[in-house]
Amino acid sequence: MEVNDILNKMDSCVVSVIVTCYNQDKYIAETLDSVLSQNYPDWECIIINDGSSDQSEVIAKKYIEKDNRFKYIYQQNQGVVAARNNAIASSHGKYILPLDGDDIIDSHYLELAVPIMEADDKMCVVYCDVELFGSKSGIIKLPPLTLRNILHTGCCVSTSLFRKKDFDVVGGYKQIMNKGWEDWELFISLMEKGKKVHKINKTLFYYRMQDNSRSTGLSPKTASQMIGYIVSAHAITYYDEYSKLIVDYENRSFIREMASLCNERRFYVRMAKVSVSIMRITKKLLGIFHV
Repeated sequence: MEVNDILNKMDSCVVSVIVTCYNQDKYIAETLDSVLSQNYPDWECIIINDGSSDQSEVIAKKYIEKDNRFKYIYQQNQGVVAARNNAIASSHGKYILPLDGDDIIDSHYLELAVPIMEADDKMCVVYCDVELFGSKSGIIKLPPLTLRNILHTGCCVSTSLFRKKDFDVVGGYKQIMNKGWEDWELFISLMEKGKKVHKINKTLFYYRMQDNSRSTGLSPKTASQMIGYIVSAHAITYYDEYSKLIVDYENRSFIREMASLCNERRFYVRMAKVSVSIMRITKKLLGIFHV
């Protein structure tokens, strides 16, 4: 075997877990411990420090010394979108699992998710139910993820497994979404290619709730701008689904169905508000099709 082949084999892995951190030294050890506890062994974990001023680097380097599957990157502060894109560009895995530096994954996540992807080349995303902890607690039973409901509601989990090659084809996370909901836009990009999505009916992801969360703290103006970009970037897809969305919104059957599946009143309210915004923006955009 040639030397380059040996080096490539040494560098290769099946899953790249991408841990972004920015001043999260209180939590990042817990996050990295959850990666280290995975029953599935064939992973690398790229920790990307987005210009932290706390002890995040010191903690991260301890894990590099502990296990050579951990790798560390430091960059000047550019935001989570640039951090994820830069780390993924440096990754060697066939699959990508993003993980924020204050969240946790169950030890069985990769063990259950990877075989699902390996069994079907048309599978583009594998996700699971979510447990909230921190300032708020509870379990969110997510509905089946289809192109129709992600267009309508943005219901997705950022810590989902997807293929690196699919990520590259759609252009990764969009920098314009740096204020939030970049995962919503990414999943639309992946799913509008007609590929499959699978939900594992287990709670394998633990999301830390904080009052200063980036996505939940969006102002109405910023939220409207983000939705506007998503709809305009995927205008043809929204146009194709527009009549169905209008019918469903008018009779509310789709909203009731999704709310009952989620069993979460807050989700019902959020979905209704997002639906209204999407309808308004999509109506304006329809002019480009001369309808």
